[in-house]
Amino acid sequence: HPDLVRSLLNALLPFETPEEEISEVEYLPAELVPDTPLKKNSIVDVRCKDRRGRQFIVEMQMLWSPAFMQRVLFNASKAYVRQLNGKEKYELLQPVYSLNLVNDVFEPEMESYYHDYRIVCMEKTD
Repeated sequence: HPDLVRSLLNALLPFETPEEEISEVEYLPAELVPDTPLKKNSIVDVRCKDRRGRQFIVEMQMLWSPAFMQRVLFNASKAYVRQLNGKEKYELLQPVYSLNLVNDVFEPEMESYYHDYRIVCMEKTD
């Protein structure tokens, strides 16, 4: 249900302002079919986007496996690069958020159950 997905994403993603929160979602195909048959196919549990064009991937996993982190990055990367067609400008790219719920302890040395990973430059460059 779109309202439940929107509510879950707004509750769990680290949005800093109310303006960043999701107001509406549109479901996208959960299967990320490769461009050529020789490349790897991906299927996620939920994939949707909001009015701004930001994509959200939600995956649920019962057990942690060492390959899970790579799969998360692979699926998010695939959703990111598929946003643009041949001659479109990079400025049109929108963020891709991957929310992954795992019913297992995967980093025992970390005490928190919530882990926020970002692939961005956190250092301001002026």
